[in-house]
Amino acid sequence: TTVVNGQIPAPLLRLREGDTVTLRVSNRLPVSSSIHWHGLIVPADMDGVPGLSFEGIPSGGEYVYRFKLNQHGTYWYHSHSRFQEQTGLYGPLVIERRGGERQHADREYVVMLSDWTDADPERIFAVLKKQSDYFNFGKRTIGDFLEDVREQGWRRTRAERQMWGQM
Repeated sequence: TTVVNGQIPAPLLRLREGDTVTLRVSNRLPVSSSIHWHGLIVPADMDGVPGLSFEGIPSGGEYVYRFKLNQHGTYWYHSHSRFQEQTGLYGPLVIERRGGERQHADREYVVMLSDWTDADPERIFAVLKKQSDYFNFGKRTIGDFLEDVREQGWRRTRAERQMWGQM
């Protein structure tokens, strides 16, 4: 896994609209890394996408992200380097309204959904480039086809399969 401060997902960052934030990121990975602030409007060199206007954070290096928060809402941050996002480098980001909450709440929860696999993400990517539906476990089988023929008849089952095949 690739973790931030020892946790996955990475820690919740709670910031305030209008503030200028300074985040110093130390890369302790053996490879280059980055942090992309997903959905935030930031200067190009703060966007965290290596190869555009940012070289990435070298192994053992640091990078200081500094930008003004011109919006509020719930976002997320993640790596844009190789497959570090898929191995755990992502986390929630909440930017609170400058004027306070719109609606008062006794308690707030941040829910972050993700999926996980122990398979190498580079292998998964290579497989999907060759066959995009490879991991689609919901595919219909010959057993499903024979059951449909028993229940609906050959003609109706064939017509339905052709219709789905055309879509």
